[in-house]
Amino acid sequence: MKKEQIQVGCYTIIGDRKSQQDTMQYAWKGDDTVLAVVCDGMGGMSGGERASRKAVDVIFKNFADSFVTDETQYSEWLKRSFVEADEAVAGLTDEAGNILHSGSTVVGVLIKNNRMYWASAGDSVIYYLDTQGIHTVTRMHNYNLRLEQLLNSGKITVEEAKKESMNGRGEALISFLGIGGLPLVDSGSQTILMNQGDIVILASDGLYKSLTAVQIQAIVEESGGNMSIAAERLCKEAQRLVDELMESCDSEWRGLGVIPDSGMKLRKEWEMFDARVKYQIPEMEGRANPACRCGDVLQGKCKPSDCKVFGKVCTPQHPVGACMVSNEGAC
Repeated sequence: MKKEQIQVGCYTIIGDRKSQQDTMQYAWKGDDTVLAVVCDGMGGMSGGERASRKAVDVIFKNFADSFVTDETQYSEWLKRSFVEADEAVAGLTDEAGNILHSGSTVVGVLIKNNRMYWASAGDSVIYYLDTQGIHTVTRMHNYNLRLEQLLNSGKITVEEAKKESMNGRGEALISFLGIGGLPLVDSGSQTILMNQGDIVILASDGLYKSLTAVQIQAIVEESGGNMSIAAERLCKEAQRLVDELMESCDSEWRGLGVIPDSGMKLRKEWEMFDARVKYQIPEMEGRANPACRCGDVLQGKCKPSDCKVFGKVCTPQHPVGACMVSNEGAC
Protein backbone atom coordinates (compact mmCIF):
# COMPACT_ATOMS: atom_id res chain seq x y z
CA MET A 1 0.00 0.00 0.00
CA LYS A 2 1.26 3.43 -0.94
CA LYS A 3 0.74 6.75 0.82
CA GLU A 4 -2.42 7.52 -1.11
CA GLN A 5 -3.92 4.19 -0.01
CA ILE A 6 -3.37 4.70 3.74
CA GLN A 7 -5.67 7.06 5.60
CA VAL A 8 -4.68 8.44 9.02
CA GLY A 9 -7.00 10.13 11.52
CA CYS A 10 -6.05 11.69 14.89
CA TYR A 11 -8.08 13.18 17.72
CA THR A 12 -7.54 13.86 21.40
CA ILE A 13 -9.47 15.44 24.24
CA ILE A 14 -8.20 16.68 27.59
CA GLY A 15 -10.91 14.92 29.62
CA ASP A 16 -10.97 15.85 33.32
CA ARG A 17 -7.26 16.66 33.51
CA LYS A 18 -5.88 20.14 34.09
CA SER A 19 -3.40 19.70 31.21
CA GLN A 20 -3.19 17.49 28.14
CA GLN A 21 -0.85 14.63 29.01
CA ASP A 22 -1.38 12.57 25.84
CA THR A 23 0.83 13.16 22.80
CA MET A 24 0.36 11.58 19.38
CA GLN A 25 2.19 11.98 16.13
CA TYR A 26 2.70 10.30 12.78
CA ALA A 27 5.18 10.84 9.95
CA TRP A 28 5.99 9.41 6.54
CA LYS A 29 9.28 8.11 5.19
CA GLY A 30 8.98 8.23 1.42
CA ASP A 31 5.59 7.23 0.04
CA ASP A 32 5.36 3.70 1.45
CA THR A 33 6.41 3.88 5.14
CA VAL A 34 4.51 5.53 8.00
CA LEU A 35 5.20 5.64 11.74
CA ALA A 36 2.46 6.41 14.29
CA VAL A 37 2.96 6.78 18.06
CA VAL A 38 0.69 7.49 21.03
CA CYS A 39 2.10 8.36 24.46
CA ASP A 40 0.10 8.83 27.66
CA GLY A 41 2.05 10.89 30.19
CA MET A 42 2.12 10.38 33.96
CA GLY A 43 3.45 12.61 36.67
CA GLY A 44 0.76 15.18 37.37
CA MET A 45 0.42 18.76 36.19
CA SER A 46 3.02 19.50 33.49
CA GLY A 47 5.14 16.43 34.32
CA GLY A 48 3.04 14.00 32.30
CA GLU A 49 2.72 16.44 29.43
CA ARG A 50 6.48 16.94 29.26
CA ALA A 51 7.15 13.21 29.51
CA SER A 52 4.86 12.23 26.63
CA ARG A 53 6.10 15.11 24.46
CA LYS A 54 9.75 14.26 25.13
CA ALA A 55 9.18 10.60 24.32
CA VAL A 56 7.52 11.38 21.01
CA ASP A 57 10.24 13.90 20.10
CA VAL A 58 13.00 11.32 20.70
CA ILE A 59 11.26 8.58 18.70
CA PHE A 60 10.55 10.78 15.69
CA LYS A 61 14.02 12.30 15.73
CA ASN A 62 15.33 8.74 15.42
CA PHE A 63 12.85 8.17 12.58
CA ALA A 64 14.23 11.20 10.77
CA ASP A 65 17.92 10.69 11.51
CA SER A 66 18.68 7.00 12.09
CA PHE A 67 15.91 4.86 10.64
CA VAL A 68 17.14 1.48 9.40
CA THR A 69 16.82 0.36 5.78
CA ASP A 70 16.77 -3.35 6.63
CA GLU A 71 13.12 -4.22 7.16
CA THR A 72 14.01 -7.26 9.29
CA GLN A 73 15.33 -4.77 11.88
CA TYR A 74 12.18 -2.64 12.15
CA SER A 75 10.96 -4.23 15.39
CA GLU A 76 14.40 -3.87 16.98
CA TRP A 77 14.57 -0.25 15.80
CA LEU A 78 11.27 0.45 17.56
CA LYS A 79 12.57 -1.15 20.75
CA ARG A 80 15.83 0.85 20.63
CA SER A 81 13.91 4.05 20.09
CA PHE A 82 11.73 3.27 23.11
CA VAL A 83 14.83 2.62 25.23
CA GLU A 84 16.30 6.00 24.19
CA ALA A 85 12.98 7.68 24.97
CA ASP A 86 12.96 6.00 28.38
CA GLU A 87 16.41 7.43 29.18
CA ALA A 88 15.37 10.89 27.99
CA VAL A 89 12.17 10.93 30.07
CA ALA A 90 13.97 9.59 33.15
CA GLY A 91 16.40 12.52 32.88
CA LEU A 92 13.77 15.28 32.80
CA THR A 93 14.17 17.88 35.54
CA ASP A 94 12.12 20.73 36.98
CA GLU A 95 13.11 24.39 37.09
CA ALA A 96 15.27 23.76 40.18
CA GLY A 97 17.14 20.94 38.47
CA ASN A 98 15.45 18.15 40.44
CA ILE A 99 14.49 14.93 38.67
CA LEU A 100 10.88 15.22 37.59
CA HIS A 101 9.92 11.56 38.30
CA SER A 102 7.47 11.59 35.41
CA GLY A 103 6.73 8.88 32.89
CA SER A 104 4.73 7.87 29.86
CA THR A 105 3.21 4.80 28.30
CA VAL A 106 3.87 4.25 24.58
CA VAL A 107 2.48 2.33 21.64
CA GLY A 108 3.97 2.57 18.17
CA VAL A 109 3.07 1.16 14.76
CA LEU A 110 5.31 1.11 11.69
CA ILE A 111 3.73 0.23 8.34
CA LYS A 112 5.82 -0.51 5.24
CA ASN A 113 3.63 -1.12 2.20
CA ASN A 114 1.18 -3.74 3.61
CA ARG A 115 3.42 -5.00 6.45
CA MET A 116 2.87 -3.79 10.02
CA TYR A 117 5.38 -3.78 12.88
CA TRP A 118 4.55 -2.64 16.42
CA ALA A 119 5.90 -2.17 19.94
CA SER A 120 4.49 -1.16 23.33
CA ALA A 121 5.44 -0.34 26.91
CA GLY A 122 2.84 0.40 29.59
CA ASP A 123 -0.93 0.07 29.32
CA SER A 124 -1.84 1.97 26.17
CA VAL A 125 -3.32 -0.28 23.52
CA ILE A 126 -3.24 -1.23 19.84
CA TYR A 127 -6.44 -2.60 18.26
CA TYR A 128 -6.56 -4.27 14.85
CA LEU A 129 -9.79 -4.42 12.87
CA ASP A 130 -10.20 -6.77 9.91
CA THR A 131 -12.92 -8.89 8.35
CA GLN A 132 -12.78 -11.21 11.38
CA GLY A 133 -13.57 -8.44 13.88
CA ILE A 134 -11.55 -6.41 16.38
CA HIS A 135 -8.43 -7.81 18.06
CA THR A 136 -6.24 -6.47 20.86
CA VAL A 137 -2.60 -6.63 19.75
CA THR A 138 -0.92 -5.51 22.99
CA ARG A 139 -0.97 -6.65 26.61
CA MET A 140 -1.02 -4.54 29.78
CA HIS A 141 2.36 -4.10 31.48
CA ASN A 142 0.95 -3.91 34.98
CA TYR A 143 1.20 -5.78 38.27
CA ASN A 144 -1.62 -8.11 37.18
CA LEU A 145 0.67 -9.38 34.41
CA ARG A 146 3.36 -10.21 36.95
CA LEU A 147 0.80 -11.90 39.20
CA GLU A 148 -0.44 -13.95 36.24
CA GLN A 149 3.12 -15.08 35.50
CA LEU A 150 3.67 -16.05 39.15
CA LEU A 151 0.34 -17.89 39.19
CA ASN A 152 1.12 -19.81 35.99
CA SER A 153 4.52 -20.84 37.36
CA GLY A 154 2.92 -22.12 40.57
CA LYS A 155 4.70 -19.62 42.82
CA ILE A 156 1.46 -18.13 44.19
CA THR A 157 -2.12 -19.36 44.60
CA VAL A 158 -5.28 -17.96 43.03
CA GLU A 159 -6.28 -16.51 46.42
CA GLU A 160 -2.90 -14.81 46.82
CA ALA A 161 -3.13 -13.35 43.32
CA LYS A 162 -6.63 -11.96 43.97
CA LYS A 163 -5.54 -10.43 47.28
CA GLU A 164 -2.49 -8.77 45.70
CA SER A 165 -4.60 -7.38 42.86
CA MET A 166 -7.15 -5.69 45.13
CA ASN A 167 -7.60 -1.95 45.69
CA GLY A 168 -6.19 -0.99 42.30
CA ARG A 169 -2.75 -2.47 42.95
CA GLY A 170 -3.13 -4.80 39.99
CA GLU A 171 -3.19 -1.85 37.56
CA ALA A 172 0.11 -0.39 38.79
CA LEU A 173 2.50 -0.27 35.84
CA ILE A 174 5.65 -2.36 35.86
CA SER A 175 7.12 -0.87 32.67
CA PHE A 176 6.86 2.59 31.09
CA LEU A 177 9.06 5.26 29.58
CA GLY A 178 10.88 7.11 32.35
CA ILE A 179 11.16 4.17 34.71
CA GLY A 180 14.85 3.85 33.83
CA GLY A 181 16.21 0.66 32.30
CA LEU A 182 12.83 -0.06 30.64
CA PRO A 183 12.31 -3.62 31.97
CA LEU A 184 9.67 -4.70 29.46
CA VAL A 185 8.97 -3.83 25.82
CA ASP A 186 6.65 -5.97 23.70
CA SER A 187 6.85 -6.22 19.93
CA GLY A 188 5.37 -8.54 17.36
CA SER A 189 7.30 -11.74 16.78
CA GLN A 190 5.78 -11.89 13.31
CA THR A 191 4.97 -9.23 10.75
CA ILE A 192 1.24 -8.49 10.42
CA LEU A 193 0.20 -8.59 6.76
CA MET A 194 -2.49 -6.00 6.16
CA ASN A 195 -5.28 -6.24 3.63
CA GLN A 196 -7.10 -3.35 2.00
CA GLY A 197 -9.68 -2.04 4.49
CA ASP A 198 -7.90 -3.23 7.65
CA ILE A 199 -7.75 -0.63 10.42
CA VAL A 200 -5.26 -0.05 13.25
CA ILE A 201 -6.18 1.97 16.36
CA LEU A 202 -3.64 3.32 18.87
CA ALA A 203 -5.20 4.60 22.09
CA SER A 204 -4.53 5.46 25.73
CA ASP A 205 -6.54 4.05 28.63
CA GLY A 206 -9.04 6.89 28.40
CA LEU A 207 -10.62 5.10 25.43
CA TYR A 208 -10.67 1.44 26.47
CA LYS A 209 -11.74 2.23 30.05
CA SER A 210 -14.81 4.02 28.66
CA LEU A 211 -15.72 1.95 25.60
CA THR A 212 -15.70 -1.80 25.03
CA ALA A 213 -13.95 -3.29 22.02
CA VAL A 214 -17.37 -3.99 20.47
CA GLN A 215 -18.42 -0.34 20.91
CA ILE A 216 -15.14 0.83 19.40
CA GLN A 217 -15.62 -1.41 16.38
CA ALA A 218 -19.21 -0.21 15.86
CA ILE A 219 -18.24 3.48 15.98
CA VAL A 220 -15.41 2.93 13.49
CA GLU A 221 -17.64 0.99 11.11
CA GLU A 222 -20.33 3.69 11.32
CA SER A 223 -17.82 6.38 10.31
CA GLY A 224 -17.92 5.42 6.64
CA GLY A 225 -14.22 4.67 6.27
CA ASN A 226 -13.20 8.21 7.27
CA MET A 227 -10.50 7.81 9.92
CA SER A 228 -10.60 11.45 11.05
CA ILE A 229 -14.32 11.17 11.73
CA ALA A 230 -13.85 7.81 13.45
CA ALA A 231 -11.13 9.17 15.76
CA GLU A 232 -13.24 12.19 16.74
CA ARG A 233 -16.35 10.08 17.37
CA LEU A 234 -14.45 7.60 19.53
CA CYS A 235 -13.02 10.32 21.78
CA LYS A 236 -16.27 12.26 22.08
CA GLU A 237 -18.33 9.15 22.86
CA ALA A 238 -15.86 8.11 25.57
CA GLN A 239 -16.07 11.59 27.12
CA ARG A 240 -19.87 11.68 26.80
CA LEU A 241 -20.20 8.45 28.79
CA VAL A 242 -17.87 9.70 31.51
CA ASP A 243 -19.83 12.98 31.78
CA GLU A 244 -23.17 11.14 31.82
CA LEU A 245 -22.26 8.51 34.41
CA MET A 246 -19.63 10.12 36.62
CA GLU A 247 -19.07 13.25 38.70
CA SER A 248 -16.09 14.61 40.58
CA CYS A 249 -15.71 14.01 44.32
CA ASP A 250 -13.22 14.48 47.11
CA SER A 251 -10.76 11.60 47.22
CA GLU A 252 -8.12 10.39 49.64
CA TRP A 253 -4.67 9.79 48.16
CA ARG A 254 -2.07 7.67 49.87
CA GLY A 255 0.53 9.93 51.41
CA LEU A 256 -1.33 13.14 50.57
CA GLY A 257 -4.66 12.88 52.36
CA VAL A 258 -7.96 14.13 50.96
CA ILE A 259 -7.78 16.35 47.85
CA PRO A 260 -11.02 18.15 46.86
CA ASP A 261 -12.56 17.13 43.51
CA SER A 262 -9.65 14.80 42.71
CA GLY A 263 -11.70 11.62 42.32
CA MET A 264 -14.68 10.35 40.35
CA LYS A 265 -17.83 8.57 41.48
CA LEU A 266 -21.06 7.40 39.87
CA ARG A 267 -23.79 10.05 39.72
CA LYS A 268 -26.81 9.72 42.03
CA GLU A 269 -29.04 8.32 39.30
CA TRP A 270 -26.54 5.51 38.65
CA GLU A 271 -25.56 4.67 42.23
CA MET A 272 -27.53 1.40 42.08
CA PHE A 273 -24.46 0.13 40.19
CA ASP A 274 -22.04 1.37 42.86
CA ALA A 275 -20.73 -1.64 44.80
CA ARG A 276 -20.25 0.47 47.94
CA VAL A 277 -23.93 1.42 47.89
CA LYS A 278 -25.30 -1.93 46.72
CA TYR A 279 -23.41 -3.97 49.30
CA GLN A 280 -23.32 -1.25 51.98
CA ILE A 281 -19.55 -1.28 52.18
CA PRO A 282 -18.40 1.13 54.91
CA GLU A 283 -15.86 3.84 54.15
CA MET A 284 -12.34 2.72 54.98
CA GLU A 285 -9.97 5.19 56.55
CA GLY A 286 -6.31 4.89 55.64
CA ARG A 287 -3.73 4.79 58.42
CA ALA A 288 -0.30 6.14 57.57
CA ASN A 289 2.84 5.10 59.40
CA PRO A 290 4.03 8.26 61.21
CA ALA A 291 7.65 7.44 60.31
CA CYS A 292 6.86 7.44 56.58
CA ARG A 293 7.51 10.68 54.67
CA CYS A 294 5.79 9.63 51.48
CA GLY A 295 3.65 12.77 51.38
CA ASP A 296 6.76 14.95 51.53
CA VAL A 297 8.43 12.87 48.79
CA LEU A 298 5.39 13.20 46.50
CA GLN A 299 5.33 16.96 47.02
CA GLY A 300 9.07 17.32 46.38
CA LYS A 301 9.83 18.44 49.93
CA CYS A 302 12.40 15.71 50.48
CA LYS A 303 14.16 12.88 48.68
CA PRO A 304 13.30 9.22 49.38
CA SER A 305 16.72 8.77 51.00
CA ASP A 306 15.80 11.48 53.55
CA CYS A 307 13.13 9.20 55.00
CA LYS A 308 14.35 7.21 58.01
CA VAL A 309 12.53 4.01 56.99
CA PHE A 310 13.63 4.06 53.32
CA GLY A 311 15.51 0.90 52.37
CA LYS A 312 15.36 -0.39 55.94
CA VAL A 313 11.92 -1.42 57.13
CA CYS A 314 10.38 0.05 53.94
CA THR A 315 11.33 -2.04 50.90
CA PRO A 316 9.54 -3.16 47.69
CA GLN A 317 8.85 -6.50 49.39
CA HIS A 318 7.46 -4.84 52.55
CA PRO A 319 6.31 -1.30 51.63
CA VAL A 320 5.42 1.08 54.44
CA GLY A 321 4.21 3.93 52.24
CA ALA A 322 2.58 4.49 48.85
CA CYS A 323 5.84 5.54 47.19
CA MET A 324 7.28 2.05 47.63
CA VAL A 325 4.20 0.12 46.45
CA SER A 326 5.08 -0.24 42.75
CA ASN A 327 7.61 0.66 40.09
CA GLU A 328 5.61 3.85 39.51
CA GLY A 329 6.45 4.97 43.04
CA ALA A 330 9.18 7.55 43.61
CA CYS A 331 11.00 5.24 46.03
